[in-house]
Amino acid sequence: MAGSWYAQKEISGGGIIMDNGPHAIDLIHYLLGDIKRISATVSNFQPIEVEDTAQLTCLLKNGANGIIDLSWSTSVPSQTYLEIYGEDGTALLDLKGVTYRFKTWNDWKRIPNQKSTKEAFAGQLDYFANALMGRALLVITNEDGLKAQRVIDEAYDSVSQGEESGTTYAR
Repeated sequence: MAGSWYAQKEISGGGIIMDNGPHAIDLIHYLLGDIKRISATVSNFQPIEVEDTAQLTCLLKNGANGIIDLSWSTSVPSQTYLEIYGEDGTALLDLKGVTYRFKTWNDWKRIPNQKSTKEAFAGQLDYFANALMGRALLVITNEDGLKAQRVIDEAYDSVSQGEESGTTYAR
């Protein structure tokens, strides 16, 4: 990460929370609802001026809670990108599809992705271009982007105030 623009605080504004946090926050907002409160712990495993690893603990307005793990340094990534555990079932999202089970089922069900990674990315680019030209509805709005930035600011504030234990990164 050393030498990259996103590891330089004066250019990026932050580290892994600022870089990958918005994606996770958008997913939570879109799938589960608004975040009411967030706190963060961060670590620096690399000799860079911003945090390279963070754990964000979220409380949603609907009472649900969750944890976001972000890292540029963890060498063993999770098998799943998103895990949702609810009182009625579980859903696990990975790069190849979704695995899910309701609490009354004995067996897990699997839905594989309909498109390859390249096809999905091309679809995202097409969607983005069409949204810019007004030919596609926005799923995530400008207001949602502002909400995500406010959540990120709150996460950094919790770190600088030392609300959680761990290595802290002062903004």
